[in-house]
Amino acid sequence: MTTTPRNDGVVAVRFDVASARAKAMRAFVLLGVVAIVALARGETALGVARRRATTRTVARAANDGAAMDAGRETRAMTREGAVWRHEEMLGAAAGAPATRAWRWVGRAPAAAYHVTWCCGNSIDHLVVRFRNVSASALGLVIVAKVPESRCEYLSPALWERVWMCADVPNSQGREVDAMAWYMRQAYDDLPRMTLFEHEDKVLYPSMASFVNALREGDARGDVRDVVETRAKRLETELRRGLDRDVDPETAPRVPLGLTEDAFVAERVVKELLHAEYSYRPFFAVFLRTFFDVGVAAGENSTLVDEVLGERIEWPVSANFAMTSEMIRSRSRSFWEALMRLSTCDGKLTSGANEYVAALEWAHTLERGWIPIVFNPRLRERPIADYADCLLDPVARCYEVVDVDAAASKIVRYDSERFGNVVMSHPQGADSRGLRVQSDRRDVVSRCGAYTWKDHENHPRIQLVE
Repeated sequence: MTTTPRNDGVVAVRFDVASARAKAMRAFVLLGVVAIVALARGETALGVARRRATTRTVARAANDGAAMDAGRETRAMTREGAVWRHEEMLGAAAGAPATRAWRWVGRAPAAAYHVTWCCGNSIDHLVVRFRNVSASALGLVIVAKVPESRCEYLSPALWERVWMCADVPNSQGREVDAMAWYMRQAYDDLPRMTLFEHEDKVLYPSMASFVNALREGDARGDVRDVVETRAKRLETELRRGLDRDVDPETAPRVPLGLTEDAFVAERVVKELLHAEYSYRPFFAVFLRTFFDVGVAAGENSTLVDEVLGERIEWPVSANFAMTSEMIRSRSRSFWEALMRLSTCDGKLTSGANEYVAALEWAHTLERGWIPIVFNPRLRERPIADYADCLLDPVARCYEVVDVDAAASKIVRYDSERFGNVVMSHPQGADSRGLRVQSDRRDVVSRCGAYTWKDHENHPRIQLVE
């Protein structure tokens, strides 16, 4: 063991631990050495477990309190003939809702594979899926929903492929908060393409085709050119027919004609926005909150018809690829607000929707990522229009709609002011996994409690479709 003081007061400690592929006897001996060192430093068993499987460098701050705010831990691994460092961010540095996050120090991969990892399910199949594809061509982004899944539970083989990993609470927002966290956290250093996926083992045709293209490009040494070509194709398909100079009576209002291959999707759903379409009210509130929808800001039916048109197309299960350019077409504050919206039941209340649970936003955005969030026609509202409330981690918000003026405003929720407003589309607590089943109003007075498994009256199995 060697220690080296650094200018920032952090002491770097280097441990040499055999990789998982070393012989069993050598691994046993070295693991024992690590355990003895850990005990000598008074560390916990968890600290010992985190030092398994690879050679790493641990940066330890002299002041533990400062470490939680701006702490860094780096894990050194040999990857593709060079030593890379893996940096850990704790507390505020991890970026809420993450409590801890890791990221490779160095250039971002050509493409990223983002996985929302829930419920302790195995994801080791990804090692086989991406065999012979380098980590610099396709880096894994794992967002682990604690407590069942944690970054420290990843196998050594998976760690060698990870570009980013984060531990986040398991909220009803499902994949939405995980995706929003990543897009906000990696905003300035995004790979050219990111594939948003779940942890399941299905290798559908467009995914297999994309992975094979990466593998072949990696072998030739032009994988970044391969990804750039695919990214431009996706952006072209997304923008097709949406030029604002085209006759507004004939031009589509949302991206149409999407293909599974361009968006690396399992299946593209095509739906008519008929009068009884159940997500119309949620689309309307979301559009009024985040986008400049002008004179269409009034009634829900008018808004959806004028802004989105007659039909939408969306990748099933929120499994799709997106480019860095399109992600950065929305502000970092947009992704922050989206994350807040999807990790707090009842974060945004409206006269049109009494109570929208985080789970409902997950269902809504599955259908709205392409038609709304990444729709090139839609311009984002100024951040100041919603920042005061939506970006507050504990505040609940209320949408005030002025139909006559065709305008809306987001304010802090006041039960005395808004408690008796007649709601047109109530979302009852008894069907949404909330703590108090008997009262549909003010069930959550403030945000902060995560809402998937911490509801005593609603085991998680009841919240799964």
